[in-house]
Amino acid sequence: MLKLEAVSTFYGNIQALKKISLDVNEGEIVVLIGANGAGKTTTLLSISGLIRHAEGSIKILGQDISKMQPEEIVGLGCVHVPEGRRTFPNLTVEENLKIGASVLIRNGTHMSEIKQDVEKTLERFPNLMARRKKKAWSLSGGEQQMLAIGRGMMARPKLMMLDEPSLGLAPILVQEVFHIINEIRQQGTTVLLVEQNARAALNLADRAYVLETGEIVHAGAAKEILHDKQLIDAYLGG
Repeated sequence: MLKLEAVSTFYGNIQALKKISLDVNEGEIVVLIGANGAGKTTTLLSISGLIRHAEGSIKILGQDISKMQPEEIVGLGCVHVPEGRRTFPNLTVEENLKIGASVLIRNGTHMSEIKQDVEKTLERFPNLMARRKKKAWSLSGGEQQMLAIGRGMMARPKLMMLDEPSLGLAPILVQEVFHIINEIRQQGTTVLLVEQNARAALNLADRAYVLETGEIVHAGAAKEILHDKQLIDAYLGG
C-alpha cells in the first residue's frame, strides 16, 4: 500500500528525516511513535505532499508520488487527517463533509452519491448527525475530531493517515476515537497513525515504528514493542 525508501526531508538547513524507510501493508494499522520533534508529523506531511522530501522515494500502490501535488495524492486514495482537526470553523458540519469529497467531485462523482456519503458518515457519527446544520466552531473538541475524521472518510480513502487524533480529548472520547479507527480498518481502509498515547495506539496497531530525531530506531510487531521494557522506559514513560 505505502512504501518509503531512504526518505530525507529538510526544513531549510535542518534535516528532519534522515533516510527513513518504512512500509504499510494493505489492511494494517501501523503506528509511528516517538518524542516530540522525532519526525512523526514530518513523515505524514512528506507522504501527503504538503512538504517535499529531498531524497528517497515514496510510493502508494506502487506509484511514485514524489512529483505529485497534494490533491493528486488524495486522488490516489491517500487522505491525511492533520493534527489539530483543522475543520473550517465558519462552515456547517455538512459543508465540511462535502469539502472532504472535493477530489471525487472533480473526478466526476455525481452529487447524489456525495449526498449519500454524507448521510452514511453522519450515521456513523450520531453526535454530528444531531448538529449537521451547526457551524464547526460551535462543536466540542471531540465533535471536531469526529468531523475531521468523517471529512477524511468522505474521500473514500484506501489509506488514511491520522496525526494525533486523541490529542486534548477526555479519556472517554479517546476510547471512542480508537474504536472508530479500528472500525475504519475493519471496513477496508489501511491506517497510518501518529499518536502520543503510545500504549493505546500499540494495543490497537499491527506494527509500529519508533522514531528518534528523524531516524527509525526500532520497528516490529506492536505488541512486542509494547512489552519491550527498554523501549517502554525510553518512549512510553516507564
